[in-house]
Amino acid sequence: NKIMIITRLTRRYSSSIRSANETRGAFIKFFESEGHVHLPSSSVIPPATDKSLVFTNSGMNQFKDILTGVKTTRRWPSTVVTHQKCLRAGGDHNDLDNIGNDLHHLSFFEMMGNWAFNNAYGKWKACELAWTFLTEVIGIPKYRLYVTYFGGNPKWGVAADMEMKNIWLHCSLHNSRILPFVDENFWDIGPTGICGPCTGIYYDRVEGRSNVPNLVNVDDSVVELWNIVFANSMRNEDGSVTQQRTMHVSTSLGLERLVSVVQGVNSNFDTDLFRPIIGSIEKLSESGVRYAGRVGTEDEGGRDAAFRLIADHVRAASVALAE
Repeated sequence: NKIMIITRLTRRYSSSIRSANETRGAFIKFFESEGHVHLPSSSVIPPATDKSLVFTNSGMNQFKDILTGVKTTRRWPSTVVTHQKCLRAGGDHNDLDNIGNDLHHLSFFEMMGNWAFNNAYGKWKACELAWTFLTEVIGIPKYRLYVTYFGGNPKWGVAADMEMKNIWLHCSLHNSRILPFVDENFWDIGPTGICGPCTGIYYDRVEGRSNVPNLVNVDDSVVELWNIVFANSMRNEDGSVTQQRTMHVSTSLGLERLVSVVQGVNSNFDTDLFRPIIGSIEKLSESGVRYAGRVGTEDEGGRDAAFRLIADHVRAASVALAE
């Protein structure tokens, strides 16, 4: 069972940012200072014209027309910062069956992101902005971070993204912390259509381990914080990929995961986004049971899983009912 209880955690970092609201605000303020226009979250109820969605389930939904090349009368800013309300319950991205069983799956979450449309900026600036925010604004030590890049796939006719690897080397990351993957580092919108390589930034929750590169995309104690997509290609019906002249930068940074790092706790459910809800559930519990953060076989009777499930569903239902 790859799920584990993480007992050794890093202290809170030197940044003055502490709460979820402060973290969200710092993200928006940073990208506004870098010339991005702050757009509010769209509704969790998708437009009636989009039959592919049950709920808004990612930050890219409101920009789908731009990414897919659909002509629209709306004029979008070239660089944007967002914090999108997302609900994954039903459809292709349905996390309901996983809620409560681990420390990170949520049916409702906030997806923060920065966007650069139509070649507004490229890979270097996108990575520089993300790295600066995490290491300088939030204050995460660089030695706790690992990155991934697209390792290439001859079947698609796409070479390894060595430009991306060189960018991360330029950020003073050691080669052992820059890891190639294939499927995990290539984003697409479907069997055909817009696609492109991506790079991920991961945080090691447990300090002092030497085997972390082997745990990326394998163990929940190494959590993906930021995914940066470079939508610069089209996937054809025969499965091949053709690079385009126009690139859109699309990034996603989960608020709940980042807040768990900021607050020095080992899961989303230990943050100030969930502790008040869990505290209320504890008060309502006639048996006096308290939440202990256990998972898997250590969670006798699935009590802590039940705490997580109820807390998640209360939060998600509140957002859904509000709209």
